[in-house]
Amino acid sequence: MEYQCPGCRSALELVFGLSGHAVKCPICGAEHVVPSVPGRAAAPTAAIDLHIETRRSIGRQGHGPTFHRRYVNLERIATWLKIMAWLNVLAPVLLFAAVVGFDAVHAASEHRAINLGVVVAAFIVSGYFEVLGFVIFVLLMAAAELIWLAIDIEDNTRRAASASRP
Repeated sequence: MEYQCPGCRSALELVFGLSGHAVKCPICGAEHVVPSVPGRAAAPTAAIDLHIETRRSIGRQGHGPTFHRRYVNLERIATWLKIMAWLNVLAPVLLFAAVVGFDAVHAASEHRAINLGVVVAAFIVSGYFEVLGFVIFVLLMAAAELIWLAIDIEDNTRRAASASRP
């Protein structure tokens, strides 16, 4: 959960347990009271100098403010792994459709029936690649999820460390 510093409007991460405490903004140094979280009682007010993790705003888009992310390259790699995983599963289906479709168009131009041997061979070959593609799909998706897991663990570790600083 985030809130804005009343002094410089920087996005600050709301650390639970600090509601009602007076803190200093790490960007501008202005002292302000951390807003209370709905459904939680505010702690007694005391001046605390905390390291509150900030995310630098890089502008606004249609959905609201956009913030600088820490691990852009890792996020891109994980996203590309997922895209490649789905393409790997989709490729044999498209191969089968292309071979059978090409044979159907060729058969129609020659006024003959579709060659059943071509359909069966395309089905067997694409089935083989589909099984292989599924194994590769699982491996690529697992690699992408491991990257996301590492990012989340690191992010949670930083939050816990910043919340425990006196």
